[in-house]
Amino acid sequence: MDSPPKPLDEEQIQAVITHLRIGRTAAEAARAIRVKAARVYAAARDNTDVALALAGHDPYAPGAAQAAQQADYIRLLALGFKPGEAERVLWRGGERVKKWRQNDEAFARISDAVRELRPPEVHRRREHRFTPDRVTLFLEALKSGCTVVEACEEAGVASAVVYQRRRRDGTFREAMDALRTTASRTFPHQRLPHPQERWDEFLERLSTGVPLRRAALETGIEPSTVYKRRARSSAFREQTDRLRGRL
Repeated sequence: MDSPPKPLDEEQIQAVITHLRIGRTAAEAARAIRVKAARVYAAARDNTDVALALAGHDPYAPGAAQAAQQADYIRLLALGFKPGEAERVLWRGGERVKKWRQNDEAFARISDAVRELRPPEVHRRREHRFTPDRVTLFLEALKSGCTVVEACEEAGVASAVVYQRRRRDGTFREAMDALRTTASRTFPHQRLPHPQERWDEFLERLSTGVPLRRAALETGIEPSTVYKRRARSSAFREQTDRLRGRL
């Protein structure tokens, strides 16, 4: 098996970009810095600026960053992500994709085409299995003050699945409504009673791959308290998501 090409160093990358920006091909740029063309193509896999330049764009021109962001978004769609999920992964939500679709007909067509062309196997998704354990996680997160969207993320279930269950299950609907009402009254006044040492232990367990709920219970923290803190603090939510491999 051939070994992978040796990565270009920063000076070589900048030189390649300069050559590509003035219209030279990858082979010409490679010859100019005395490396094989394979190393230039390999650099484009890991360096967005090289990739943009190789595709014929000026990576330093206005709009280049947007082109790279659109490519990242379309890549996630091709992997099976839903549009809203892809936005949360890349930018934690927002309105940018909606604006792109409104202002760029080609981007809208490509996005739709990628979703249609996904192979069937990528549709086997976990959010369609609203198991009893996930119902419990969802309701606990809701009780702690999370929004429905946040509670869905904690339970690993799509909001559409939750609302389908809500329509056909009166008991579940009543539980949702009761918990949301209770949380809206009590959440602003709740406090986190645990010392920092216990939170440090919780984060350490989370970093080893232990699920959030189990990590909380093993360190003597109620899972609902963790959900409260995640809903209250964006920094803590980002920290725990990073440890869980979600960022």
